[in-house]
Amino acid sequence: PRLLLASALGCRLLTRRHPAVLIGLALSLGAHLWLHQSYLQLSVALQGLLTGLAIAVSGFLLGPFLARGLNSARRQEPEAPLALYFASNSLGGTLALVGSLYLAACWGFSLTALAALGLYALAWWLDR
Repeated sequence: PRLLLASALGCRLLTRRHPAVLIGLALSLGAHLWLHQSYLQLSVALQGLLTGLAIAVSGFLLGPFLARGLNSARRQEPEAPLALYFASNSLGGTLALVGSLYLAACWGFSLTALAALGLYALAWWLDR
């Protein structure tokens, strides 16, 4: 629920297309990587707090991508039902989950996170 709430909040508040969102997303992924590396040295309470914060920040910064994608699709095909766009987003999310698990198993979490950031940068660039 934290990720969805933070994503909805980010979608609502981050309405302008700005490179700072990508920079923030990169920093957020860096925080996830740091947390992954030093997780066992932290207390359980601090682990929970930092994990929740990292998930919330990532969700907040990922929120605008869905909204911008929906708006972009609406401009291209205004007559298509909105449910079609949500279904394609769900399909993309499902495929991304399977793909990221495969990449993480083959290359590790760091390279998977970099690949994800690269794909979000590509989406940012394509939605000009």
